[in-house]
Amino acid sequence: MVFISSLPQQIRFKPTNSVTELPYKNFNRVGKFNTNVTIGIFSRNSISTETLEQPLHKLEKLIKSFKVLKYGWNGDSAKPIPEVVIENSQEILLAIQSELPEVYPTGRESIQFEYDKGEKSLEIEIFCDRFEIAFFDQADLLEEQSFILSDKNIINKYIAKLYEF
Repeated sequence: MVFISSLPQQIRFKPTNSVTELPYKNFNRVGKFNTNVTIGIFSRNSISTETLEQPLHKLEKLIKSFKVLKYGWNGDSAKPIPEVVIENSQEILLAIQSELPEVYPTGRESIQFEYDKGEKSLEIEIFCDRFEIAFFDQADLLEEQSFILSDKNIINKYIAKLYEF
């Protein structure tokens, strides 16, 4: 489930396909709505019979597509996603040894990977110089840590922890 609170109107969306384009209204500086803006969302809950390589390739392509996001892409004052964040996200994605996450850009010049299992969730937010992990039980934050990029293999331990419960 994706919840993007930085948009002018809040959106809750549960994708059903591997990659889904999520349209939303973008209020531009002139006071007119631009409805030609989309956010790509990847769902690990794909009904598709594709091999793992195909969803991984689609997810890599989706992350690369964040390059085209311009200033204000979220309908507010979000800056574009830096190229180094896109590169870091792709490296971290390749280090994941389990299910693929849901992926979306954030208004904090980062890319977020998300895993949900019942009332528990894991968020991995990737920045230029680090990544942050937040582990939730319902809405309660159980654990939050920041790591250097070379520690990317620690992500697999957190994913395993999510599925232990």
